Amino acid sequence: MGNFEQRLGVVNARARAARGLAEAARAKEVADPEKVRRVQEAIAIWNSTVAPSMTRAVTEANALITDTGMQLTVRPVMGGPYPSMPLPKIIISVDMSVRAALAAARGRPRRQRVPAQIEIGLNPDGKIATQVQGCRVAVPHSMRVTEFGEDNIKSIIADFIDALVC
Repeated sequence: MGNFEQRLGVVNARARAARGLAEAARAKEVADPEKVRRVQEAIAIWNSTVAPSMTRAVTEANALITDTGMQLTVRPVMGGPYPSMPLPKIIISVDMSVRAALAAARGRPRRQRVPAQIEIGLNPDGKIATQVQGCRVAVPHSMRVTEFGEDNIKSIIADFIDALVC
């Protein structure tokens, strides 16, 4: 066996071992009944209050930003590190062609590399995490689902829209 095959064989074995350790750690976490209970409670709160609040906030934002030419969309997604316990996430995005037209109207046409979007979702620890892509917006640190209210959502959306228009 040549050096190439040997080196890649070692890398593949290392990756397989690391994946096995990660899967074992995830299985151990999912097996913890207290953690499962906390995450299930967080999902119930998410479904009853957080997700509907996000949809309402985006609908309200779209009604208030008609002069920007932007339209926000909401897309619910399920996923996460535990296939047996998928975690909810909502992606709020803006049409890229609208953003490109706004940039061109300001005399700064540019090609957008990363879609402009907000991802708000539950972590495996039952807390909400927020990420923004495509523009610079300060987001809150992860927080308990019970602390994440409509004011937080509206603030994130307002900062997002402000960063896209300015």
